[in-house]
Formats: sequence, C-alpha cells, structure tokens
Amino acid sequence: MYYMEKKQIPWVPIFLFSTIFIGFISRLYLSLTLPIWHDEAYSIWASTTPFFRIITGFTDPVHTPGYYLLLKVWSFVSMHLFWMRLNTLLFFLLNTLILYQLGRKIRNATYGSLLVFFYIFSGYFLLFDWNVRMYTFIDTCILLSLFFLLKKQYILFGLINIVGLYSDYAFLWYFLPLGCIYVFYSFIKNDKEKYIPLKIIVVDTILFILLYPNMILFYQRGIEGIRWMEPYWNPAFFIPYFLGSHDVIPMTVVLWILFIIGGYQVFVKKCPFTIRLILLSAVISLAGTLLSVLTPFKLFHIRSLQIVPLGFIFCFSECAMNIRTLWKKIILIFILILFIGNYFTHAYLLPIQPGKYIISFFPWKSVIKNLTYENGTTFNILAHNLPITYLLRWGLMYSLNGNEVLFSKKYAYKEIQSYTELTPNCAFVYRGLIDIFPTLIIR
Repeated sequence: MYYMEKKQIPWVPIFLFSTIFIGFISRLYLSLTLPIWHDEAYSIWASTTPFFRIITGFTDPVHTPGYYLLLKVWSFVSMHLFWMRLNTLLFFLLNTLILYQLGRKIRNATYGSLLVFFYIFSGYFLLFDWNVRMYTFIDTCILLSLFFLLKKQYILFGLINIVGLYSDYAFLWYFLPLGCIYVFYSFIKNDKEKYIPLKIIVVDTILFILLYPNMILFYQRGIEGIRWMEPYWNPAFFIPYFLGSHDVIPMTVVLWILFIIGGYQVFVKKCPFTIRLILLSAVISLAGTLLSVLTPFKLFHIRSLQIVPLGFIFCFSECAMNIRTLWKKIILIFILILFIGNYFTHAYLLPIQPGKYIISFFPWKSVIKNLTYENGTTFNILAHNLPITYLLRWGLMYSLNGNEVLFSKKYAYKEIQSYTELTPNCAFVYRGLIDIFPTLIIR
C-alpha cells in the first residue's frame, strides 16, 4: 500500500518574497509621490559641483565625498528626481539580499527572513530607503563588511571598508567600535584568529586618512554643520527614533523590551560571534551618543548612526528565534503585526507631518502641478533676497526644469528684480519669500 507524501508548504520563501514585495512597492510609492526635501536637494546639487571640489571636501565638509561621486556618475543618465532616487531603491533591494544571506550564514533561512522582515518594516529605515541620501548605501557597506568578515574574505572586507569610510562618516560609527572590539579580543583575550581582521582595520584607517586628509582641516566646519541637530540630542527623541517607533510610546515600550530580551539572549546564552559583534558595535555607538549629550562635544549626527538600528533588528530577530511554545508564537505573530502597523502608520504620516522625522519638504512639486502652461507663456520669479536660501531657490529651478514631477514639462522661467502694480497677480507666494507669476511674451 502506497501513501502519498504530504507536501510541505514553503513558508520561508513565501514569507520572504511577500515581505520584500511589500517593502519595495511601499518605498517605490514614496519615491514617486513625495516631494524633494532639503537634504536631497543638497545631495543632487553637490553632485553637480566640479569633481575637484567634491574630492577635496569643499562641496560638503559634513560628509565624506564618496557618495557624491557615486551620484555624479549616476546622474550622467538623467538628473530627474525619480532616477536619482532609484539608486537608493536598488541599494534597498541589495540590503534585503545581503541580510538574508548573512542571517542564513549565521543561523538558518528563518533567521535571515526575520532579519529582512524587521529591516523592511522598521520605522527608522523607512525614512531613508527611498530618497537621495547616502544612508541606505552606507547600510549596504556595513552589511557587506560583516558578510565578508564572516566568510573570511579579508581582501573584500578591506576594500568595502575603504568604500564605506570614503562614502560617509556614518560608516565610521560602525568601523571604530569594530576596531575596539578586535583590539580587545586580540590583546586582552589573546585570540590569534582576530589578528588578521585587526591588521586590515589598521591598514584601512591609514588608507582612509591618506585618501581624505582634509577631514582634519574641515573638522570644525563639520561640527558646526551638525549643530542644527542640537534640539534632537535628547534620549527621549533619538532612542524611539532609532527603534523606529518615533512618538508612538506603546510601540517604543514594546520594542525596548524586545531589545533587552534579545540582548540578554545574545550576551548570556551561547551566540555566534558575528551577532555579538554587531550588537556590541551598536551598543558602543549608542552609549557614545548618550555620553555626548552630557558634554559640549557633539560628534554624533543622529542620522549617521546606522549601526544602532541595525543592531536593534538583530536583537529583535534573536528574540523571535527563541520563541518555541504555542502561546509565545501567538505573541510573535502579534508583534509582527504591530511592526507592520507601525510601519504603515509612519509611512502615512511622513508626508503629513515630516517635521517629526527631521525632514523638510520643498513646496515646489505642488506648485508645478498647479501652474498652467501655454505656448508663449513664461513664469517670472521674484526672490526676496535677504531671507531666501540658495538651496530653496535652486530647488525651484530644478523643479521648473521638469526634474521633480514625473513626466513634467519643462517650464520657461526667468528671474526678475522687481515688479509693478500692472503685473498680473502672483500664482504662488512662498512665505513671502518667492513670488511666481505668468507673463505673456510678445513675439
């Protein structure tokens, strides 16, 4: 007598594919619908500056030049906002692949899938995975560095560290704790296996200084450049910010409990060294941020501490992996639903209340959509000189050139110094700073 073998449903691939699909579609939607924001405008503008100014740091003393060089190459195809954002979307997809492979290498496919889930539905990474900033790319560099280190591919490990350091200081807050941990294990624990990675870390540090010596010259300007973040150097703000719960207090409590449970399991129970390494790097950077609040030396840019939320998602995954009993699995499903709800709540609020996420959108997308264009019509722009910023003005020109709205026409415009009472009423006034109005051109 033959029995048909019952086929098992491949839950892990289904779960993984569904998670990535939802994450990508939601981020694609944000990239298509949200206006350009201040920091994105700066990134795109910076990529248009001369090559020499970028590599010497004169374009931006707050960030290292590598990411702007990448954007400069990417913009050879198009300067349109969606094309520039597509760069980040591709790195987001790459991050999901690396996280899955990293988790599978550390434990198994289930662990890799959980890492991907907590990354995709994080209210923190939601803020960066669709826009023209360097943070998603730095996540890629950090994850590749960990992956190559885990596989003992030391040449690739060394190369990606240089790329990460040269692309943004955010990589430094992963790299410095990494060096401290390897010094501890090499000399205090006398672990000879850690000597080779430590030597590579030292060589990478020297090469980075040689590649970008101007970071010493621009140190003070860099510190002044992040001083605007002072109102946010408050644990009550940045801990929920890193957790991705933001101002949702019940979610903050739940995530903090998961972090403590996951951290306990990592350090008390037997756990792979790579997970301890990630969590130690995150804890050291978070502790450094907390200590810097008490001092006048504010070295940490809150957006640059990518390693902290990465450490959180490893903690959440570790906690989820240790759930065994039926009731605990029901609790886990409830937590996963909470994550999804939290994610879509903040995705919904992002365009409505961008300020609480430290984002400031330019108004030009809605302006462009409301302008009516006819043959022979140009738009005169009067910018009131004293209060207007260069970047706000540049953003308007960028949008009028058809670079912000998808399939937008290029609008003819000219800047004027003043206008009289005979001029038609303004089509738009931006806080009394910029007036835009149409005028018929007599041919």
